[in-house]
Amino acid sequence: MKAGRRAAVLTAGLAGLAAYQAVTVWRGTLFEPAALAAAAGLGLAVFGFTRRSLHVQVASRGMALLGCAPLVVRVATGATPGAFELASFLLALAALWLGRPLLDTEEARAAFAPARFRGAFLAGATTMTAAAAGAAAYAVAGVAAQSPIMIAFNAGLAVLLLVAVRALLAMRTWGLLLGALVSVALVALTPLYGPTNAVTLGLAAAPALLLWVVPLVLAWRKPAPAPEIQYRVAAHAASSEREEEVEEEEEEETAGRRAHLAR
Repeated sequence: MKAGRRAAVLTAGLAGLAAYQAVTVWRGTLFEPAALAAAAGLGLAVFGFTRRSLHVQVASRGMALLGCAPLVVRVATGATPGAFELASFLLALAALWLGRPLLDTEEARAAFAPARFRGAFLAGATTMTAAAAGAAAYAVAGVAAQSPIMIAFNAGLAVLLLVAVRALLAMRTWGLLLGALVSVALVALTPLYGPTNAVTLGLAAAPALLLWVVPLVLAWRKPAPAPEIQYRVAAHAASSEREEEVEEEEEEETAGRRAHLAR
């Protein structure tokens, strides 16, 4: 679990950075409660990286991936990223890279073993968890803003995304469908918002569309090759039957000879 402990250390730094940004630069704005909620989630991810459960690892990686969001949003909206965005992005990537081997342990592979596209599905689950965490943080900001619509929309989005991820990791096909439907709905809503919110919704919709739906389409167009047929068992069975027939024939010949001698 050395990889998990190293990822946990970097995630702790990411949590501290988010909390510092909240109480200094973003103090008094709606970003303050959202960043504090994200810092609390990152604090939980610190402990999550030290666990072996695949579900906990995916959740922890999703929280760490949320650290990439500030830089991505600023770049997508044409703004110049600052020191906070760059540091958060680098810490998040380092934590994800160090914690990657924990997804390939024997326990993790036994917990989630689809026939194809395991890496893509796990990447989609991680990014959708990050989107759910971001939506939950916005819901907390909605509480601070006393906006029932903001609370309901973001809390509902977070729940739907987490349910889809949980279903996928349990090998349920309807989880893929739910994630795809939610993503399509988010894409349809983007024209109704300003540039920043439109980019945020697009980032939330991208994981399921790119990492879940595309592999399904590829699997439909090019099915997995049929497993090779093993003939060893059949050959062994045929050999055994042949041996039994030979033994029966020998017994019949022996019985005939004895009968002949008895005469």
